[in-house]
Amino acid sequence: MKLKFLAPALLAGLVAFTSCSKDDSKKEEPKKENNQGGGNQQGGNQQGGNQQGEQKPATDKITLDFSGTEAKEQQLSALTGWTYFSLKNGVVTPENPAEDLSWDIAFKQYFVKLNGGTSGKGKAEAFKTEEKDFTKVTEAPKTGFVKDKEQTLQGRPGEAETKDNVSPILTGGFFSKTGMIEINPANIKKYGGANVFGPNEWVYIIKTADGTYAKIQLTDFYKEIAGKKVPGFPKLKYQLSKTVSQ
Repeated sequence: MKLKFLAPALLAGLVAFTSCSKDDSKKEEPKKENNQGGGNQQGGNQQGGNQQGEQKPATDKITLDFSGTEAKEQQLSALTGWTYFSLKNGVVTPENPAEDLSWDIAFKQYFVKLNGGTSGKGKAEAFKTEEKDFTKVTEAPKTGFVKDKEQTLQGRPGEAETKDNVSPILTGGFFSKTGMIEINPANIKKYGGANVFGPNEWVYIIKTADGTYAKIQLTDFYKEIAGKKVPGFPKLKYQLSKTVSQ
């Protein structure tokens, strides 16, 4: 299929997302800061390949101790500004996220950041597994994790490019096969309307702000509002281990 035929469906989905962001932000009021549009992101798997922050193959592995812990799910609002989340304490609102260790992961639209690298003072970083069955992931590689980096984010049509710190592994985008969210007209068949956003459902191993290993998975990106599926509400499945990185 030629790209010119994909453009109307993609544009319709993004316009619908923009409209929902404005209309529903009154109902869901996440912390608003650095609001910027979604679009192609370099290094964020936007063109079907991770151009920066390349994940290296795993070599030696360690077994993660999940005994006495349970998998949980939390649906978040990521319509506008960054929503910060602690795997231990839930949604948090840090005054200065870059200096605060109270959060582990944050979402804004289909962009994702972790408390580490250029995004924060924590130890957080990410590794994508080749597994979509959450229960089967019980090990972590000793190497191959990728930290957050400053990336150039291209906004919606007519908007200027901006820069922000994001996880190049977790951030999704157009036809992304490795990030948490893929933007693809084919998703309309599953989600209806002009909904072009769809979770890739990969399981990822992350290190939290304090270095604790956890596994995470995005299972949904929609919330039903007034009988319609509205994008911008990532549902995060996660489980903390008892294993802490050295």
